[in-house]
Amino acid sequence: MTRRTSKGWAQATLRFLDARGVSSVQPGEQDICRVNRYIGNDASKWFEGIPTYRTMTLPDLYEGVDLALRSENGLLAFDLHVAPGVPTDRIRFRIVEEGFSTELVDGQLVLRRDGEVFMRLMAPKSFQQGTAQSLPVASRFVERAPGVFGFEVPGRDPALPLVIDPLVALFSTFLGGNSSLGDFGRSIAIDELGYVYAGEDEGGGVHIWTSAPAMKTFGTITPTYMLIAKYSPSGPAIWVSHVGGNGVDIVEGLDLVRGKGLFV
Repeated sequence: MTRRTSKGWAQATLRFLDARGVSSVQPGEQDICRVNRYIGNDASKWFEGIPTYRTMTLPDLYEGVDLALRSENGLLAFDLHVAPGVPTDRIRFRIVEEGFSTELVDGQLVLRRDGEVFMRLMAPKSFQQGTAQSLPVASRFVERAPGVFGFEVPGRDPALPLVIDPLVALFSTFLGGNSSLGDFGRSIAIDELGYVYAGEDEGGGVHIWTSAPAMKTFGTITPTYMLIAKYSPSGPAIWVSHVGGNGVDIVEGLDLVRGKGLFV
C-alpha cells in the first residue's frame, strides 16, 4: 500500500508468510469502471472497455484458506475464507518494509512510520454460515512472533466454514502510476451533473489500473502519455483512458461542451 506521509511517499507491503504461490485469480463482482488504452499508432494493439472488478479471490492462499479482496465504501478490504476444520494458526503475516513498526492497540493492528500512523487494520469481524443465517463469532489479532501476526477465533465451530474480515482503515483516490519521472495533474472539469473529469501526464511507469509494462525509451526520450479519467459524483471511477505514442504527450486542458462531450 502506498500513500503520502508528512515526510513524503511511503509504501508498505503486507505479506502472508509460508503461503502458497498465487496460481490463479478468480474475478468476482464487476465494477462500473472500464479502462481504455490507446498507446502508439497501431490500432490492433489498442484496448478498449477493459473491465475492472470490485471483488476477486485468490484461492488456496493456504490449504483450505482463500483470500478474497474487495472494495467497501471506499476502503480496501480483504476476507479470509477458512474451510471447516482448517486451523487458523496457519495464517501468519507481517509488514516487510524497513522503517515500519506494527503494534496491537485496543484490538487494532496499527502500522507506524517515524511515529506517524500509516495504516490501521481494524479488529477483525468474523462469522460462520449456519443453516439459516450468518452467525457472528468472536475473533482477534494475535502476535505469534515478533512482528508476525495472525488470528485467534476461540468460539469457532470447527464444523462450519469461517470468514475472517479485518477492514483496512485507509482511503485515498489515486490516479497515476509508479514512474520515476512523476505524474502531473494538469486539468480538471466538472459537468452539470457533478461528474468529475481529470487529466494528467504520466511518465511511462506501471499504471495502477492495468499493470501495463513500462514504456520504452526512444533515443534520449522517455515517452509520457495522457491519462484521462471520469469519476461519478459519489467517487467511483467510471472509465480511465490512456492516450499517447512514442513522444511527449501532455494534457494542456479539458473542455466540456454541452451536447458534444469532452475535448482534450
